[in-house]
Amino acid sequence: MVAGEDESVIYNDCSGETHLLSAIAVNLLQKLEQAPANLSSITTFIAQAWEFESEEELQKTVEDLLAELDALWLIEVYRP
Repeated sequence: MVAGEDESVIYNDCSGETHLLSAIAVNLLQKLEQAPANLSSITTFIAQAWEFESEEELQKTVEDLLAELDALWLIEVYRP
């Protein structure tokens, strides 16, 4: 991982691709590297680490982050 101030380049070992991610996405990936997390704990973590104007903005950000990271195959989302 090459860290910048606002963005970082991430290499995906599985796909062989590199991705330019926002600081918040990298922050979430670092948390998920430590242990799996559910939606509630991810939302709490993001809310504590970053500032949002509203609960709606927080929820949308978390949903967008998870969708982006899943689409890039950087996380595995549990789907019962």
